[in-house]
This record gives sequence, C-alpha cells and structure tokens, in this order.
Amino acid sequence: MVALLKRWAGKLARSRLRCYQASARGGYVDVEVVCERVKLRGKAVTTMRGELLW
Repeated sequence: MVALLKRWAGKLARSRLRCYQASARGGYVDVEVVCERVKLRGKAVTTMRGELLW
C-alpha cells in the first residue's frame, strides 16, 4: 500500500490524497506522504482484537 500511495502522490505531484476503499464496507481515507512515511486518517471499525505474547 505504501509503495502504491507514494507512486500516485509522485505522479499527481501531491503529498496529500483522498482515497476511496471500494469494498463491501467501503469508506474514505486521507493519506499524506511525509518523507519515507505515509500518514493515514479516517474512520475505522474494529473487526478483530488480539494480544501479542513475548
């Protein structure tokens, strides 16, 4: 996902994009490319919870 967002941000010469997730639940996500990082913003629904054991 990160590589795809970086490519489109570069291709469109923009650092911020608004994307639509075309799926059963769908939704919009705002993304911002900052150096080597991608920041995601939007609404979320918890579909699974877990716990890491070390």
